[in-house]
Amino acid sequence: MKAAYVRGRLISENISLVQEMVHSMKRQSGRVGSLALKMDMSKAFDRLECDFLMQVLKQFGFCDKWCHLIHQCISTTQVEVLLNGSPCQYFHPSRGIRQGDPFSPYLFIIDMESLSRRLAFCEQTKIIPGVKIARRAPKINHLLFANVCLLFSKENLDQTRKLLEVIEEFNKFSGQVINFNKSSLYFSNNVRPSACETLAGILQVSIMDSSEKYLRLPFFIGRDKKIPFYSLVEKIDTRLSMRNSTNLSEPGRTIMIKHVLNALPVHHMTSFKLPDQTVKKLNSIPGKFWRRKDTNKGAIISWSNLSRYKEEGGLGFRDLECFNKALLSKSAWRLCTRGFDLWFDAMGAKYYPNGDIFEYTVKDDSSYAWRSISSQIQFIKENNFWNLGNGSLIRIWKDVWIPGLDSPPEPKTNSRKMYGYLVLTLLLNLKQILLILLLFLG
Repeated sequence: MKAAYVRGRLISENISLVQEMVHSMKRQSGRVGSLALKMDMSKAFDRLECDFLMQVLKQFGFCDKWCHLIHQCISTTQVEVLLNGSPCQYFHPSRGIRQGDPFSPYLFIIDMESLSRRLAFCEQTKIIPGVKIARRAPKINHLLFANVCLLFSKENLDQTRKLLEVIEEFNKFSGQVINFNKSSLYFSNNVRPSACETLAGILQVSIMDSSEKYLRLPFFIGRDKKIPFYSLVEKIDTRLSMRNSTNLSEPGRTIMIKHVLNALPVHHMTSFKLPDQTVKKLNSIPGKFWRRKDTNKGAIISWSNLSRYKEEGGLGFRDLECFNKALLSKSAWRLCTRGFDLWFDAMGAKYYPNGDIFEYTVKDDSSYAWRSISSQIQFIKENNFWNLGNGSLIRIWKDVWIPGLDSPPEPKTNSRKMYGYLVLTLLLNLKQILLILLLFLG
C-alpha cells in the first residue's frame, strides 16, 4: 500500500498498520515466523534514472508526446558547482528529479508504483505472501511512504532470497540504492536467534533495537508509555530554549509558543494518546518560557489563566489534552466512514470482525495505537447522527436517525409509541414524499 502523495490517504494509516503488524508479530506463535524489513532509500529523488521513468510511463499507457514533454522537463536541468566561492562550468545531470518541484512527487509515485506492482504480483502468486495481523485480515507484504519502505515476509530462506532479488532488480533499473545505515530487520517472537542472524546476513542489514522509529514515530511502545515520547519533550524544550525569552516581547513569546507547541506534537497525537505526565511536561515548558521575562519576579499569571480563550481573558493557548482527543477522533471518524480500504479491512478484521465498528473490542493486550483511537469511538457513537437519504445504509433499530432522540428507537415498544415514530418520520420526510408523488403523477 502506498500512502505518500496519494489523495485520500494519510500518514497515520501507515503508522497504525505498522503498529498492528508489530503487535501481532510480538504475539505470533507457531513453527513459521515472520520478518519485517525497514528499507530506506538513499537520495531517492536524486538517483532516479530518467530512462527508467520513461519506460514506466510508456508501460502505464502515456502517449509519446506526453513522455517527450516530461523528458524535456527533467533533462533540461543545469547544475553549477561552487568551488572556493566561484561557480564552475554548468553540466546537465543524467538522472534525478528536482526536489521542491510540484511535479516531482507525482513522478516519484509512478516510479515506486513499479515496485509496488511487482510486490503485489509476488503476493498474488504466493512467492512473497506477506503477513496477516488477524485471521480474516488481508495479507500485507509491503507498505510504502515516499522513500521509506517496509517489507514483510515469512521466515523462509526462499522467500527472503526472492525478496532480496526483487529489491536488487528494482535498484538495478531505477538507480535507487539502499541506505544500510538506516535499514533494519525485525523478527517475530517465534523466530530462533540463529535464524535471525542468518537472514540478517543474507539481507545485509542489522537487527532493530528498541529505539527504532518509523516515519519519525516510535516503532515499539512498551509498558512504560513515557519513554517513547520523551524525545518529543526534549525536542520542544530544545526549540524553546534556543531563543532567549528575555530578548522577546510578550507577543513574540506568544507566537513562538503557539507555532512551536502546536506544530511539533501533531504528528504524534494523530496516532497515539500521549501519557498524562507527558502532556503535563509539554504544558509546563511553554509556561516557564512565557513567564521567563525577569528571573527576579515570580509567576504573575498562572498557566491555567494563560490557556483560556481570548474571549475569557486568556491568550488562547491550546489545551494539548483536548487537542489530542480531537486528532484521535478524526482518525476514529475515518474508520467509521471509510470502507473498502486496506487500513479499514485490516483493523476491522482484528477488532470488529462483525463489521460494526461501534461493537469494537478492547482487550488488555490490544495495541496502544488501537487503544488510543478506540478511546474516541464512544464519543463518536454518542454524537453521530444519520442524514437521511435513500435509507439503504441505515439500520432503523440500531442507528440514530430520528431528530430529537439520543438513542435508536427500541423495537419492543407499544403500538402508540410505534405510531408516534412513524408519524414523526412521515412529517420529517413529507417534502421528499410529495416530490416523489409529483414525479410519478406528472
